[in-house]
Amino acid sequence: MLKNKIEYFLFISVVKTVNIFGIKKARIFAKVLAFIFYSLLKLRKKVVIDNLTKAFPNKPHQEILSIAKENYFHISLTFIEMMCVPYTSQEEIIKLVSSETDHKIKQLHGLGKGLILLTAHMGNWELIPAAFARKLGIEIHLLSKNQRNGYITDWITNMRKVHGNKIVMLGQSVRDIFKVLMDGGIVGVVGDQRGSIESQRVKYFGIDTAVYSGTASIALKLHSPILLAMIIRQPDYTYKVDFIELNYDHLDGKDEERIIKINQKYMNILEEYVREHPEQWFWMHNIWKY
Repeated sequence: MLKNKIEYFLFISVVKTVNIFGIKKARIFAKVLAFIFYSLLKLRKKVVIDNLTKAFPNKPHQEILSIAKENYFHISLTFIEMMCVPYTSQEEIIKLVSSETDHKIKQLHGLGKGLILLTAHMGNWELIPAAFARKLGIEIHLLSKNQRNGYITDWITNMRKVHGNKIVMLGQSVRDIFKVLMDGGIVGVVGDQRGSIESQRVKYFGIDTAVYSGTASIALKLHSPILLAMIIRQPDYTYKVDFIELNYDHLDGKDEERIIKINQKYMNILEEYVREHPEQWFWMHNIWKY
């Protein structure tokens, strides 16, 4: 389709332009993008402000607007950095991303039950597998979604694979995820997308929120450990990752009840981080649509 080719040409033109400068200097483009998206195009601005107002009802409107504006900068910066990932050396990415708890990956992976590495649209989530795959000598199978534009889907797929990881596409995912975990592998999932209207509900900022049950259901069936990876951008534009085991062994009830409890624990931990760094979560996502 001609439209897709034109979009891809424009996208690649931006990618090549920012990579002339390298990942550190390319960050100057984030301010320009944020201004365009927030002030000129007003891209999903109403959704962002509505979501922030629901999450923080006691914050004055001016503070909500300030967080929203800063959020556009952080999201723009994430996408600029993402464009640089395939062209940035492993050594440079490792220097950008640090963790005091990454030993938990090998510790839980060593149990031989597979490992679900669960993250969220926080900080720059794309840097987690890029930084830790070769640093720890592991291979992460990343659950990935098809974009509307197939050319951009291919680019994102290659970007995620370039530093030693593999892709599991959404749709074929259940069978493939089972196989990876049963073989003792690691599956990476971004788990904070809104579920379908029929999905189970948990609380997020005290509001009923639809969530997918697949990750928790698979973990229960295979007894695979779940490790949360929360990445936060620091003032110097480096990143710190906290790895937190989501232990569900003590949760009682039927499987459906345990799935809800697992998802609630995940959303509780995510909420703690978002409350501390509200500018770094993806508020453009209409998580409370229904």
